[in-house]
Amino acid sequence: MPDIGVVIVTWNAMEVIDACLASVYADAEGLALQVWVVDNASSDDTADWVAERYPDVRLIRNQDNRGFAAANNQALAQAQAPYLMLLNPDTVVRPGALRVLRSYLDECPAVAAVGPKVVHPAMRLQVLSCGYQPSVRTVASQYLGLTRLFPRSRAFRGVNLLMGIHDDAPREVEWLSGVCLMVRRSVVESVGLLSERWFMYAEDMEWSHRMMQAGWRLCHVPEAVIEHHLGHSAARNARVSTMWVTSQRSFYRARENAAWWQRTAFDAALAGGLALRGGLYGARGLAGGESAAMWRREARRFWAYARAALGPLQETS
Repeated sequence: MPDIGVVIVTWNAMEVIDACLASVYADAEGLALQVWVVDNASSDDTADWVAERYPDVRLIRNQDNRGFAAANNQALAQAQAPYLMLLNPDTVVRPGALRVLRSYLDECPAVAAVGPKVVHPAMRLQVLSCGYQPSVRTVASQYLGLTRLFPRSRAFRGVNLLMGIHDDAPREVEWLSGVCLMVRRSVVESVGLLSERWFMYAEDMEWSHRMMQAGWRLCHVPEAVIEHHLGHSAARNARVSTMWVTSQRSFYRARENAAWWQRTAFDAALAGGLALRGGLYGARGLAGGESAAMWRREARRFWAYARAALGPLQETS
């Protein structure tokens, strides 16, 4: 039986999938891996390329783009390893990460799932891919900048933990990102597969929430490191440009069964914080300098996010 089942969902990922798969196999010394690639109807021959270059990979070819959760579930339902790992195709596994994550689960039987420190070599992101469940307080704290001003205060903790502050040691969290997440197969069998209600972006938070409701713990383990070359698929698909906002908004409403005033407060916190960030970026763009064009682009992006946070709810059945 394999030690770890690795599940990678692809959509037009031929530019990045080789580096991902090569890093997975390079880190597999002493481990028995079962690697799945679920291709969501790529038009760039990703599936054929994987079949030719990596014949040991278990390849599932979908006839349409089924989204992140549904595609992962196809492999999760069949995988037999005691530990299962979701991994984005635009990632690179740094040496030792697989063994660190597996060892943590071996040593901590109360922990359902673990996530590594996810770094973004080409981006300015200063948040970790894990944190606390979205609420009026966590969203307002993060997007109004209170988490940055008071990074060690529990009162102002945000949706995401902070790079350089919260990555000094393993830490219990309330959600782990599907960019890279290792979970016990027994937990998946107990709490169920990923929710297919969302095309992408909220299903990892909802899955984490279900695990905690069942009494399990979730941990971020920064000794394991994964590089994420962020947004490869999103950059190619306008549909998902603001989906992380609408999915998070939809998940909050579904999870909390919130009253109208709670939903309004959440929307105001999310949209207000995003608009504020867009305004600050716009001001930096107007100030000139060699980065002015970049800041103007950032401003337009966050204003689009703010509009999405107040726009019609985009949910899938």
